[in-house]
Amino acid sequence: MKTAGCFHTPLSSGFFHTPRSRLPPGVILEVLASAGIPVGGSGRKRKIRCPFHDDKHPSAVLFVEDNTFHCSTCSISFTAKRCAEQLGVPWRGRPTFPGDFIRPAMERKQPEPLLFTPADAERLWISAVAEIRDDSRFEANAKSFSFLARRGVESALDCGEDLVGFLPHQKSHPSISSWYASMSRPWGYGVVVPLFDDAGHIQNVQARASVAPIPAGAKKILFPKGSQARGARFANRAGRSLLSGEACAAKLVVVGEGMLDFISLAIVKPSVPIFAAPGVEFMPQIVGPWAKGRVVYVGAHVDEAGERGAIDTARRVFEMGGKPKRLRWPAGAKDCNDALTLFGLDEFEAELLALLAGAQGVTK
Repeated sequence: MKTAGCFHTPLSSGFFHTPRSRLPPGVILEVLASAGIPVGGSGRKRKIRCPFHDDKHPSAVLFVEDNTFHCSTCSISFTAKRCAEQLGVPWRGRPTFPGDFIRPAMERKQPEPLLFTPADAERLWISAVAEIRDDSRFEANAKSFSFLARRGVESALDCGEDLVGFLPHQKSHPSISSWYASMSRPWGYGVVVPLFDDAGHIQNVQARASVAPIPAGAKKILFPKGSQARGARFANRAGRSLLSGEACAAKLVVVGEGMLDFISLAIVKPSVPIFAAPGVEFMPQIVGPWAKGRVVYVGAHVDEAGERGAIDTARRVFEMGGKPKRLRWPAGAKDCNDALTLFGLDEFEAELLALLAGAQGVTK
């Protein structure tokens, strides 16, 4: 009998699981397909990007014969049924096997992994907005205030919309404990902005490091551990109204890339629905039925990934019945926030509004 190290745990054809599934092979692939998650390759084991965290490189494995999912980064293992529940897709299999959460023997006594839910995100966001409004916390949040000022978007704090919050001084959820640990370092993740689902409800939050460039080994942005980034977007008040199905006369929508670009756009044109994806790979996913009959300006970063993301997003707008247009930044600016800091807020606002009113491009 093949064994796993000193624990002598019997292993089946997969890794860290036993042959308990009574479902026909491949049901796990149908679950992922129902959630719109592509699965490539062939064979009994398939590597994919984990849908339960911001996965840049595939760290999850699907075991096709046993219909199980394992992510080494999240330290979670789901059966097909549990995976369907977590992804919010209908379960069509035959849940006849005992239990639906499979772990290696060495982990069975440990608690289930923490999941950061939309309710957790909403509670954190309420506290983050209150943190900004608390004058007694100004000195404690000086690093975050300075970051917004350096990036030319400090007016986001008093523009009439709750666009930005600061990490609350009281810890609200174990999934963001690393954010608090970072605050003792120069790049503390103190700037917080919410992301919304297809109906305009808070789904997640993202934190941004307060320095640039980011030190080697540190990340520029963070999501809570166990949260879902796929399909979420930053949205201003007009954008949330459009998502929620409220009557919206706007014939123009702007779609951008990243937290800072979202803030830069939102402080300039609050009456126009503005969305931004938390990463270029998510841009096409945030375009929905609201695009039908509207002109949608797509503004991605000026790099190879941004170019691909803009093309895919424009294609998605066209498929949804909208009219895509490219929002290009001026020479010397790699993104919207660069353009803002290059021109200054007043000139940037004038140029952007002229473009959205029908000008051919942003020029200095």
